[in-house]
Amino acid sequence: MAMAAAFLMAAPAAFSQSQTQPLLQKLYMPQEQTESSIPVSSQAKPSLPARTSRRYKTIKIAGFCSFVLPGDKLFMGGNPVLGLEADDRLSEVLPVLENLKTHPITINVHSDNMGFSHFNDRLTEKRGELLRDWFLKHGHFDPEGITVVGHGGSRPLEPNQLPGGKDNPAGRAANRRVEIVVETLAGFVSSKEKEALRLAAAAAEEESSSGDKDKSAKPPEVDVSKLPPELQELHQIMNTDKTAAGDAEPEPEPPVSDHTPDGRRKIPELSAAEKEKLKKETEWARKEFGLFQPLQ
Repeated sequence: MAMAAAFLMAAPAAFSQSQTQPLLQKLYMPQEQTESSIPVSSQAKPSLPARTSRRYKTIKIAGFCSFVLPGDKLFMGGNPVLGLEADDRLSEVLPVLENLKTHPITINVHSDNMGFSHFNDRLTEKRGELLRDWFLKHGHFDPEGITVVGHGGSRPLEPNQLPGGKDNPAGRAANRRVEIVVETLAGFVSSKEKEALRLAAAAAEEESSSGDKDKSAKPPEVDVSKLPPELQELHQIMNTDKTAAGDAEPEPEPPVSDHTPDGRRKIPELSAAEKEKLKKETEWARKEFGLFQPLQ
């Protein structure tokens, strides 16, 4: 008992000030917050990088450029209705098509062979019209420059069934697609531009014809009385020579009618040689076939 009391009395002296000061700071002084001490919910979340990969396939051949998009990502089920990802995927290809809008654009929509063929044809056509309306609404296109073709299931990329007759879901998904084809070697001319070109050509033709008429028109008459006497005499001599040479234009002859005054057609007059030839032919036909009566 005496030993325990002696130990307690000696304990305060054993701990120096240098040993107790860090302990007090740790207990009563505020600590600096580090990244590990901050709760996870309050930490700033890293920003996601922007999407750089294209979600459509580009095919380039001589004179054509095609953009292929999966139909399952554009439409909802077997209906002509845009899906949830349609706006994002079509927005990716929109600026590319706007740069090529001076060329004819064709939207080809395909499906698999499930169901009736006439239903698939009509379904793909409606889906193509829906896509064309979307591009006209969100872009700057001429309605006449975009053509829609619904192929149904007539042009599959992959077999819809495996050789053993088993269904091929992957092949069906590949066949349900949209192909946007741009004819890069052909130029698109709208109806307004065609009409403007037609009017410009007509105006140029009219201007050229009026210029020809002005060239063929007679020169204006000169007031001879205001000329000096020598020039008056020369002008008179030149006009006299033109009249004598027959430069004056002949008056047009009246049209000859081939009908009599009572409306009957005139019988053409034959020359003597033509009459003689007709007579010989008639005599020969009468002798050979008993035709015609002898001419009087």
